[in-house]
Amino acid sequence: MVLKEMYNLSYDSSGFESGLVNWYNRLIDKTITELNIEDVSKMIRQDILREVAVKKAIDLFLNDPYDGEYEDGDLLNLLVSLELNEIHEIAAEKLKHQLKSLQLTYIEFEWEQEYLREKYRKNIEKMLRKLGVIDIGNYTLDQMRQCVLEWYRLKQFEFQNNPACELKLITNENNLLVIEISFEICFVSIIVNEPSCAPYKHIFFQADAFDSEDALKPGGEELIYFFYDCPEMELNEAIEELNYGFELCLNYEPEKLKQRFINQKGRIHSYGKRAERFVHVNDLTKIEDNLWDDEFICKGVQFQYLVLENKSGYSLRVLSDHYEINETNSNSSKKQGLFSKLFKR
Repeated sequence: MVLKEMYNLSYDSSGFESGLVNWYNRLIDKTITELNIEDVSKMIRQDILREVAVKKAIDLFLNDPYDGEYEDGDLLNLLVSLELNEIHEIAAEKLKHQLKSLQLTYIEFEWEQEYLREKYRKNIEKMLRKLGVIDIGNYTLDQMRQCVLEWYRLKQFEFQNNPACELKLITNENNLLVIEISFEICFVSIIVNEPSCAPYKHIFFQADAFDSEDALKPGGEELIYFFYDCPEMELNEAIEELNYGFELCLNYEPEKLKQRFINQKGRIHSYGKRAERFVHVNDLTKIEDNLWDDEFICKGVQFQYLVLENKSGYSLRVLSDHYEINETNSNSSKKQGLFSKLFKR
């Protein structure tokens, strides 16, 4: 049954020609099943059969969470604008489940623009807060453990028949979660716990190389990448760093890095990130206040880190997507790093 018959509606016969009037007259000849994202977006904005529109918008989101009227993710933005009392209790539970899953997977979606990905991340947080799931910035050990455990299960399913990596759940207890991942070039340890003296809040990720000179020495190791959460970090940011580290290990191709960056001059950019997110852990003490103003040249590659040196002989190891080559050095200067086209942090 169409909306016109279900709700005893009439066509707009004012004779006023406009896109909105024409849309309305087409709308009431549709069934609820036929409503699309453009329809529900306009219905909510114009307050037309709002209850019907809200229910349909939630159904559309559950079916395709990245859909949008104009841009990817607009549908979630529409849901964020709703009042909590407009969302039925059963629908709210379905949304909670979907949003928790999206916390782990949204970064893998092929966003056309970086700002859309960041906007979507913030909307996930806003919607979770609206639904009363958690205060994102004050996550507990158990919330982090459950989130990382779900991340592990998704990765294990994704790579169950893929020799590129092997995931193992070593320990899964209330106060301790340990995951180990073997890649072709490195070994990863992920620990979630409540440390008494460690510098992290709840999660620590470390990737060490198998075959570097340091790794082959007795008792030696070569750090490829690490991160840990801190009190200022939000749960989504921690999972985003987890995905970032995983992708770095999975897509590591040293020869491409060498071809792209060796002998290229450029500058280091933080892009709003803390230095420990992109500078080698052993080089953090070298950082000076005016460092980002210096021009560097890439002298070598140490796993996924670029070995950079300035005119004063000052050396620093930095991730490739934080090193921007000077325009005069490269015909593809807009490409900021090998990994920047694979994923965004």
